[in-house]
Amino acid sequence: MVTKDEIRKKTECEWEGEPEGIVWSFELKENNILILKAVYYKDEFSKDNTKTLIKTEYPYDDFVMIVLKEIDALIKRHGMIGYREEWNDFDFPLTTFLKLKHYIIHKQKYPIQEVQGEFDKETRSKLK
Repeated sequence: MVTKDEIRKKTECEWEGEPEGIVWSFELKENNILILKAVYYKDEFSKDNTKTLIKTEYPYDDFVMIVLKEIDALIKRHGMIGYREEWNDFDFPLTTFLKLKHYIIHKQKYPIQEVQGEFDKETRSKLK
């Protein structure tokens, strides 16, 4: 789904809840098995005292399918404009969502084309 320079076997993200939060870690192993870990902390300035909430392995494509199902529900509940209002004026990451959905359905990268425009080459994609 991403360019080769963006591919990683390990990554993490943090959900800040002010002052508490959760650090999510993801590691892709052989046979597309995803190791998923969620660690909770009470204070963002002192992350010494943590609690592991989740530590599991899951097939990558199955995990992506669950994420897409929840994103679909989120879009249906809030809508694009409602999402922006609810999440402090951040636009919904539509491009990433479409790439992910295309991957899980077709097991390939989202198709883009380079075509000659009036003056220069243009990159285009079709929304089906």
